[in-house]
Amino acid sequence: MKNLPYFIYLLSLGALNAQSNPNSDLVNANKNITESVLVQKLQEYVRIKTVHPTPDYEGSTKFLVNYSKELELPSKVIECVKGKPFVIMTWEGKDPKLPSIFLNSHSDVVPVTLSSWKWDPFSGEINKDEEGRPIIVGRGTQDVKGVGVCYLEAIRALKKSNFVPNRTIHAVFSPEEEMGGTDGMKCFVESQEFKNLNVGFSLDEGIVNPLDHYKVYYGERVGWPINVTATGNSGHGSNFIKNLAFEKFDKFYHRLEKFKKSEEKKLDEGRVDNIGEVSSINLTFLKVGEAVNTVPGTVNGYFDIRVSPKTNQNQLKSNLIKWANETNVSFFYPRGTPTHAITDYKNSIWWKAFTDSAKVQNVTLSPEIYVGGSDSKYLREKKIPALGVNPFKNHPKFAHDNNEYIRIDTLVEGYEFYKVLIPKLANAI
Repeated sequence: MKNLPYFIYLLSLGALNAQSNPNSDLVNANKNITESVLVQKLQEYVRIKTVHPTPDYEGSTKFLVNYSKELELPSKVIECVKGKPFVIMTWEGKDPKLPSIFLNSHSDVVPVTLSSWKWDPFSGEINKDEEGRPIIVGRGTQDVKGVGVCYLEAIRALKKSNFVPNRTIHAVFSPEEEMGGTDGMKCFVESQEFKNLNVGFSLDEGIVNPLDHYKVYYGERVGWPINVTATGNSGHGSNFIKNLAFEKFDKFYHRLEKFKKSEEKKLDEGRVDNIGEVSSINLTFLKVGEAVNTVPGTVNGYFDIRVSPKTNQNQLKSNLIKWANETNVSFFYPRGTPTHAITDYKNSIWWKAFTDSAKVQNVTLSPEIYVGGSDSKYLREKKIPALGVNPFKNHPKFAHDNNEYIRIDTLVEGYEFYKVLIPKLANAI
């Protein structure tokens, strides 16, 4: 189903409703037009293949700049790293001297395995879920092109209602978040262009929730990946070789597994509220052996370690060194050991904006530590308050998964939430 048939379908629903209630025809028509534009914009955005390893940033930039013109918002394109653009749309507030609101979403998406998808992941086509409800399919519908479009359509509606924010609002579309943000937000927050935005608060992404509440993230686990190498004797596969590299690596691996199991047990036994409050370790890369008849003298592996703010970082560092010494392996941190940056949200004007919005929309908020990583960490490191939320609830999670989609009714619900939240953030005092 393409845009035009869907638009006609919505108008037909409005016409039927108007026949049963003549006074509602204008309201229904406006709702249907809004929903149609929301759907159309997300379809267009999804069709732009901003997928790694070669994201079409040229295509997304053109789309977003044209979008800003449509909304009558001035825009800037800033490249902190050449070929990796930020698109920033600005809605000037009544008092531009006040610290601004930074609405962040990333334009890049993760790769797809085409053979595992039921649909073309870059079609943005309208289909139906298992219960027959309309959905938009495609990579980025959940993570996070749907969020970016909801920001902009909420702004469109607010401008149409003649609302003018007290604080300036910047809608920011950032590159390279899915690659860790090194060539994106990490670089950008060090620039004069960022300082000129005078950011007072950042709203960022979260995770779709299958349950009936919004998870709001005030911090996140930090990544401490380690590159581990074990060396030993090599020789022909027919011999008994002593001082094996793999035995050393295996002993180190089991020490990490023991720690991992202890963290997992806390979660399984309900001693913590969510996975963000424990640390995780997984072996994600292993290189060993060159020939089937030769015992390898070197084993190299990569462990993805996500450290919770609830974990004693100094103790974990000491343990890793101790375990390496005990098993005769060496390791290093290819990305360093970043510390946690947490937003102290309690009793803040920003949290009040969230709770007031939740009351209006009759939704429940659950403050949590983000299990993954987001651009917010770079703003928090600059002492800028940042909260992440995904306004899509009662919906299955498909971010980074095959057959990603968003139900249209859920997309509209997210738009409605932002339509309430954004003005409350912009007028927070």
